[in-house]
Amino acid sequence: MDLLAWRRAAFGDSGPGDWTAVAKYFGLAEDRPRGSYRGVIRLWWRDLVLFLVVDATSPLLDAVERVHSRFGGKQTFPRLTAQHFRVHGADPSLPPHRPIPPGADVGPAPLGESCARHCENQGQVCVDADLSARASFLCGCIQFAQAVAQCAAGQAAVAQDEWSPEAAMPCIGIHVLLLSGRKASLGVDPSQTVRCLAEQAQCELGVGIRALCKPGGDVLNGSSTIAEAGLEDGEALTGVVRSATLITSPLSSSMVCVRADGAAVRWGKTSLVKVGGFAESWAAMLPQLGDAKQICLSSAAAAAVLADGRVAAWGSSFQGGVLQGKALNLGSVLHLTCNTGAFAALRTDGTVVAWGMPTAGGDARAVGHMLTEVRDVVACDGAFAALRRDGEVVVWGELAHAAERLRHQLRDVTRVFSGLRAFTALRRDGSAVSFGMDEEGEDCFWALEAQGMDVKHVVSNASAFAALYSDGRVVTWGNSAKGGDSSKVEKKLCEVTDIVATEYAFCALRADGTVVTWGWDSASASDSTAVQPSLIGVYRLASTLTSFAALRKDGRVVTWGSADSGGDSSSVKDQLFDVQEIAGGGLAFAALRSDGTVITWGEPDHGGDSSRVRKQLRAVHECVPK
Repeated sequence: MDLLAWRRAAFGDSGPGDWTAVAKYFGLAEDRPRGSYRGVIRLWWRDLVLFLVVDATSPLLDAVERVHSRFGGKQTFPRLTAQHFRVHGADPSLPPHRPIPPGADVGPAPLGESCARHCENQGQVCVDADLSARASFLCGCIQFAQAVAQCAAGQAAVAQDEWSPEAAMPCIGIHVLLLSGRKASLGVDPSQTVRCLAEQAQCELGVGIRALCKPGGDVLNGSSTIAEAGLEDGEALTGVVRSATLITSPLSSSMVCVRADGAAVRWGKTSLVKVGGFAESWAAMLPQLGDAKQICLSSAAAAAVLADGRVAAWGSSFQGGVLQGKALNLGSVLHLTCNTGAFAALRTDGTVVAWGMPTAGGDARAVGHMLTEVRDVVACDGAFAALRRDGEVVVWGELAHAAERLRHQLRDVTRVFSGLRAFTALRRDGSAVSFGMDEEGEDCFWALEAQGMDVKHVVSNASAFAALYSDGRVVTWGNSAKGGDSSKVEKKLCEVTDIVATEYAFCALRADGTVVTWGWDSASASDSTAVQPSLIGVYRLASTLTSFAALRKDGRVVTWGSADSGGDSSSVKDQLFDVQEIAGGGLAFAALRSDGTVITWGEPDHGGDSSRVRKQLRAVHECVPK
């Protein structure tokens, strides 16, 4: 079987063109990888365990060949050139598959051709009946790789009679199923982790696998071994598919894309906090973010809820990046939120822990005795608000004084919403009270009389508010000049399905795919007259602090507002087609196309320029071997 096939590609200093051909063939990064050991990279590719030699002078070559000759005879590895990969990688045609007949002997592949492709070229493919054999061969390859490592370290080579597939460690077969009906049958070593199993299934199925679940629905811990998880031979697991995701925040100058294969890519300004080592700590954290449950981006720090429920924070320690990426011992965390200078985590026991700038809410000790039985936590610029199960709202940070003045009104609350600089508490009787801080730092208060009990969402900008009701109505209040007065567009605000806001304007999406805007007359985003003819068939909206973007059903994107912050997308107009998702940060937008390409525009230092990671932002839907 192809698991026993080993190949070597030796490349000298003949220029980057040779490596580019090999990288393209194996789906690797086109720049020479930096993670090699003494010029050799060990990787999984299809069902192969492959030693890829990027340095022809590597001293490990002789060790690998020596172990191979002791293992399977006197044949040494054939030398493959870049031309072999160009020829075979350029041919996408493969004959239809058919199962390998019982007892069939699939011979070694010709020079330059992988055994997997050799099998396919014969019209053959492994089926479930071959699983036990594949499992045995896989474990054999694992021990063979260990033998290579021992030999490279100067230990004695393993004699042929000391190793054989029959003498290999016991392996079991595991099936990974997708809801689509696709299945991967894998041979695994019980001592390997569940995360490794997910990565194997990911490569086999060509889709991202976020988690593996038992038939009863229990999610397996990725750090547990197969044996610790209690998996048995022939067991079937369900794979939870991971889709590529864009992560942005109006508070941050960074943007993140988590690819389907779990690789996280970050771009944006890297010099915000040189003392905090923001850029360096980001680089250290990226490998851990693929399986993160949540990622929060602040102005000079970031935090994530990792797969095991722990929280990691990095960036400026003064603004919440406390331990530079080391996991915090906060217990099991349900939800994470942040503002410009602090973070707050809601734990499974209903308590809240905060850290970061004290004035921004990073110090919650004054209200710590009240932060129990909490069911939700939200953040605005400089403060946090926690909603307790008894309907009382607890506020700390810059808006604590304003909340104290409303203490008797912040009871019997059912939901709390946050905006840029204010909170809105929706009371059980359908009324709402909003409070925040104006640009001069003065406390501000706004009230909304009961308009019905069916509020879906409340959106706010700097000082105005808009409530969307389940029947499609929109009610506005707050600073009338900044959007609190929507009387000019009142007749159009019907059958609304979504609302987004910039700093001084609102944009509503109607069920018929049209768009309505209103707000401060001096804010260019509030006037969509110039682009109204193009605002048809819209089904998704996004915003920055000063611009709007509308995604149409035909995959095109329409933008308006401040040109510098994404309102002008003419520089990427020809690239904005077949778009599936759009996201807005503080001053820039990102769009994800159906082919997996991420397009960015807006303020370059705030994510509008992603040229530094352009290669990593291609085919983000696909999975490549790690």
